Amino acid sequence: MSDEVVTFFKALADANRLKIIGLLAQQPYSVEELAALLNLKPSTVSTSSCQTCTDRTGQRKDRKLLQRLSTR
Repeated sequence: MSDEVVTFFKALADANRLKIIGLLAQQPYSVEELAALLNLKPSTVSTSSCQTCTDRTGQRKDRKLLQRLSTR
């Protein structure tokens, strides 16, 4: 099994990551917005969002960089 597939399923195994993925499937959010929606600390959201599932859009909202689901 490829490392990419293993990483993908690891992301789905964590409840917070699954919630983050669900929210990001709807629209891009900043780490701070995700934290507020999920009642988590921004550092938890930043650590939980796996690099293979999200990327930064380059867009900013209120000086905060937005994240979205990766299209890779």
